[in-house]
Parts: sequence; C-alpha cells; structure tokens
Amino acid sequence: MNNRKIGKITDAERNYIMATNNRKISLEELILTVYEKLQPNLYKKINNDLSNTIIEYDNWWQEMQKKYQWKEKDNGYWIIDFSTCDIMINEECNKCN
Repeated sequence: MNNRKIGKITDAERNYIMATNNRKISLEELILTVYEKLQPNLYKKINNDLSNTIIEYDNWWQEMQKKYQWKEKDNGYWIIDFSTCDIMINEECNKCN
C-alpha cells in the first residue's frame, strides 16, 4: 500500500467516525445473516439503517475534506489511523470507494 499522510483530525472527530464506522461494519455483517425472503421486515429495517449510516459516513468524510482542505481522492481513497488520528490517502487503488 502506498499511504501518504495528508492531515490529522481531533480526538472528538476520530471518536465520531470510529463509532460510525463500527456501526456500518456491524450492519453490513448483520444484513448478511438476515435473509430478505425469510425476515422481510427486519431485513428492510436493517437495510434502511445501513443506508443511512453509509450516508452519514460519507458526509463526514466530505465535511472533513472541506474543513481541512484535503487533496481530492480521485485516484485513491482516504483512510484513518484511529490510534493516531492521522488521515492518509492511498493512491494505489484498483477498486476505489
């Protein structure tokens, strides 16, 4: 991986996105275990929650990009080191988010 540091965020910003990221991952795992045909109401509720969480996650990155004026991610994607609050961009990306 070719990660290049482009910035740093506050502990509060890190805590917010870490919680949102954990929720997104949990919902992605949960939706894999709930079959739409067997539990359609639960599946729909989880899917809606996941969609809203993904929007919240993406909006956070956009807000931080504007706030800190990070380089656009046309050829890569941003990543965060939760232990240091460092933001990096990975520019060696074949399948970017």
